[in-house]
Order: sequence, then C-alpha cells, then structure tokens
Amino acid sequence: MAESQTKAVPTSDAHQPPPEHEATLERSGANHNDGDGDEDMSYKDDEQPPLPFSKARCIALVATLTGASFLNTLSLQSVVIILPTIGDELSIPESRLQWIVSSYSLAFGCFLLLWGRIGDIYGKRLIFIGGSIWVAAVTAANAFVPNEIAFDLFRGLHGLVSGRYQMLCQGEHHLQGLRG
Repeated sequence: MAESQTKAVPTSDAHQPPPEHEATLERSGANHNDGDGDEDMSYKDDEQPPLPFSKARCIALVATLTGASFLNTLSLQSVVIILPTIGDELSIPESRLQWIVSSYSLAFGCFLLLWGRIGDIYGKRLIFIGGSIWVAAVTAANAFVPNEIAFDLFRGLHGLVSGRYQMLCQGEHHLQGLRG
C-alpha cells in the first residue's frame, strides 16, 4: 500500500519579518562545510571573527598595500611635475612630452585586467613580489636612459606592471589571497 506523503512547500520569507532570535546568531558548535569552500561563520553581535593571522602581520600587510597604492599615484604625478625638466634634459619637443605620461597610463590601463587574472592563477603574493622587483628595476633604469624613445619605453614598462599593484590593493578579497 502506497502511502501518500505531503511536502510542505517553502514560502517566500520576503514578506515575513525575521524572527527576533536571528538578530544575534550564535556560532554553530562545529564548522559547517558544505564543500563550496565557505565555512559557517556566524557570530554573536559582540563577538568578532578571528584574524587570519597575527595583528602585526595584518598591519604590515595593510601598510604594504597602502604604500604600493600610494606609489602608483606618485609614479604618475611626479612625472607630470618634472615634465618640463625631462623635456629640457632629453631635448624632447613640447608636442611629444605627453607621451611620457601617456605611455605609463596606457600600459597601466591595458594590463590591469590581465594582471588580475594572472594573480588569480599563479597567486597574488608571487605576482606582487615579482612586480615589485620589476618596478624597482625599471624605475632605477629609467634614470639612466639617454633619449626620448628609451624614456617612453621604460615608462611604458613601468606602467605595464604597476597595474598589478592596483589590482591587489582593491578590496578585502585580495587581502585574503595574499596569504599565499
């Protein structure tokens, strides 16, 4: 004899106010892991989640990423300020001085998304460290270039990798990826 079973159809709770006990969620006894990589991390209102690593390391990480973001702005704006001096020293006509600024910005913008994807594939920490070494080398070499074409080229190479700073310095989910 087949027994008929009735299932309760879930109703949308969009029109129902949430129960009062949901305002303060308690952390479940064991971490719930349903296979999607997210653990059940519900806390009471007065309880804060644990830091992924020590407080000093978090401060160092924020300071590093903030400094990197500041260097992006500094790299672009400092060249704008000394543009007349660069033009005089390298005998660049005024009509072509804009390329010094534009080569950096153009390369930066074109490779920003690519660096984001490369960081997702190979790890943000590796990209950040390798890019920092690259930027230091290109910036140091830029001081010794003898002509306009080389200066524009090295500014473009600088902008090419500077996009990875911006990619890493945006958002909390990037901070979690830097743990390695």
